[in-house]
Amino acid sequence: MKSKKLIALVLGTVLTITNYSAVFASDVKPVENKNNANIAAVEKEAKISKDEAKNLSKKILKDYFNVTIDEKKYECSVEFSQSYEDKNYFWQIYWRKNDSNSNTTMEVFVNAFDGKILRASKREYIEGQTNNIAKITEEEGRKKAEAFLQKINPKEFKETKYVKSNTDYMYKRGDNTYSYTYSRYINGVKYNENSLVVEVDGIKGEVISYYINWDANAKVPSTEGIIAGDKADEIIKKDLSLELLYIPYRDKYESEENGNKTKLVYRSKFSNGGLLDAKEGKFINDTFGKKVEKDLTDKEKKDYLSKIKINKPLDKEISKDRAVELARQKIKELYGEGYEINNVRYNENREAIFGAKNTWSIDFEKKQDKNKVYDGGQIAIDALNENIVNLYKNFRENEKEATTMTWEQAYNKAIEFIVKYAPEKFKDINTKQTNYIADNNNMYDKRYHFNFVRTVNGIPYDGNYIDISIDAVKGELCDFRINWNEDAKFSEANNLINKEEGKNTLFSKYKPELNYMKISKNNDPKKPEFETKLVYKWNNFASVYYSPLTTLDAFTGKILNDMGEEIDENIDKFMEKIKVSPYKNELTILAYNGVMDTVNFEANKEITQMDFIKMLVNAKGYRPYLLKEASALKFETATSKNDTNYKYLQLAVLYGIVENKEGKFDINSKVTREDMAKALVKFLGYEKLANSKDIFQLKINDAKEIKNENLGYMGIAKGLGILEVKDNKIRPKANATWTDLSIAIYRVLDNIRR
Repeated sequence: MKSKKLIALVLGTVLTITNYSAVFASDVKPVENKNNANIAAVEKEAKISKDEAKNLSKKILKDYFNVTIDEKKYECSVEFSQSYEDKNYFWQIYWRKNDSNSNTTMEVFVNAFDGKILRASKREYIEGQTNNIAKITEEEGRKKAEAFLQKINPKEFKETKYVKSNTDYMYKRGDNTYSYTYSRYINGVKYNENSLVVEVDGIKGEVISYYINWDANAKVPSTEGIIAGDKADEIIKKDLSLELLYIPYRDKYESEENGNKTKLVYRSKFSNGGLLDAKEGKFINDTFGKKVEKDLTDKEKKDYLSKIKINKPLDKEISKDRAVELARQKIKELYGEGYEINNVRYNENREAIFGAKNTWSIDFEKKQDKNKVYDGGQIAIDALNENIVNLYKNFRENEKEATTMTWEQAYNKAIEFIVKYAPEKFKDINTKQTNYIADNNNMYDKRYHFNFVRTVNGIPYDGNYIDISIDAVKGELCDFRINWNEDAKFSEANNLINKEEGKNTLFSKYKPELNYMKISKNNDPKKPEFETKLVYKWNNFASVYYSPLTTLDAFTGKILNDMGEEIDENIDKFMEKIKVSPYKNELTILAYNGVMDTVNFEANKEITQMDFIKMLVNAKGYRPYLLKEASALKFETATSKNDTNYKYLQLAVLYGIVENKEGKFDINSKVTREDMAKALVKFLGYEKLANSKDIFQLKINDAKEIKNENLGYMGIAKGLGILEVKDNKIRPKANATWTDLSIAIYRVLDNIRR
């Protein structure tokens, strides 16, 4: 089954309630916003008072969320805040009620100058009343969302269009919540800056959150004089190239600890950013400033390599005392005298999070006057070769301080740090670095940042790298972080697809789209001056600051999703198969939650034991991390240990679905409706009740076909709708079909509460 994440539906997870930063108190008190010294003065000028905003919030919750606020029962907190735009101030009102078995949290954001509602939500958790599966489909939820918007924002809603999430797989969430985004269109062109967003509870069928980002006075250029779409396609496609690289890849069916797999891919790369000015026909690519590059010459690399001294791994790990001694020595080398050692921790990092499998992590700090800022950090030492693998030093920017070194000088220093503190990795990094310098040389962050990516077989592997940042004022090392997996496996770059073929594949799926977009006219990130332009974007994720990193499998040419998985092209086929099914809603919801096998589904196809087990495990939740605790299978079966089916069987044993005993287990045998019902009743935990068979009466025509010991199971299955009765027959001996199994699983999940 193709899915990004298999949801744990039956073992249960606690419903996540939004953790708001506001502090709730009995009396309404504005929370001081320390990020803006003038905010108190602005608050006095607000046209909407605190009490008016509070009353507006109560009205919104009553009119649109059907909640009447009794202030004796709800705690309230009000905060006066400022958004990213200097002139946009608003009141944040939070309401909260805690009972013995429930928790209700609501928020309403009110514009402080015009009283418009910017955001509202109601989230409720009631113990014992949260189902494991949605009651409505995503399509039905969308109708709820649109009815809500018609009521709360009819004028704005008319100017929007629904934008389906570009996830390339059926989106799955563990809390049965659907999210819908509606983008504004002006002159028939998408205006990404404005949108409406609504969330709908898939179980209750109620709107639980609403958000609007809207500029009523938006000014946009006309669409006259723009280049044609096919011309934009031609220009953007010419700018597109495919970059060969390795990416980390974790097979969702394997233990989460197995992080050694990689995948060889082609990644889209736009030399000019992929954002085309629709009127001028030129790329908008100068926002970052002037592009500069630096690399070592072959001679410089050779000279460094000749001087490198690599420490051989020790026979045993260094002691705590030795780690502290090394830390003191290296801290003194880097930052001078006066630093004291605080906490010392030993870390076993199976996936080398700190650049090594076993490290000593040590905190350090300079003791100084309490009025001075904190001066300290953390250093991690490889326990087997005594190298630094992770280092952080506190950095506090002072705008008044001038930089003392250039980016090029910082680059040289970064190279020297790698040669000294990670010498064994120097030969395996790409030393070429790129930087963008603003015209006014006004640094947004007075640190120079470098990312040296690992190369394997001459191909970059962006899952491994050395990150370095250097204080541009003091010239100090601020960060030195190694992410490196020596056990990673890499494919040889043979028999790859043709790059032109790959480009054609991408352009057959993604077409440049005309958009209105706000773009800054200057290169100063601290004082941007925005103007709205008409641009062609290759896909929804493109912006001035970011080119979409779409990837293709370098061997097959298949487009991959963010997880490195092939995009499931079967979803549309699956939806076509079930469009006339009387169980369309249930099947859609199962697919949405990652329980349904959309690839193999055929309504009347008889299921096998393996089909049955996979779906039961998916319903419980396919958790790769549990495989490390799973036992080897005692029974014989037509599957190898490396096969996905074997892993499913291991989890089935762990979940108590299959007994791990000697013998043979035929994964290809068919499953009768009677056997399916019995297994599902056990799955629900009703086995003891089912064995009290004398209390059950089955008034159906084919009751005699049921085994006597299974009468209780079949009675429960019939009562809960797990097995449907047609013409007063339950057909216990008939082989179960995919429809039988799917509906049975849905009814089971609908009967389980966390």
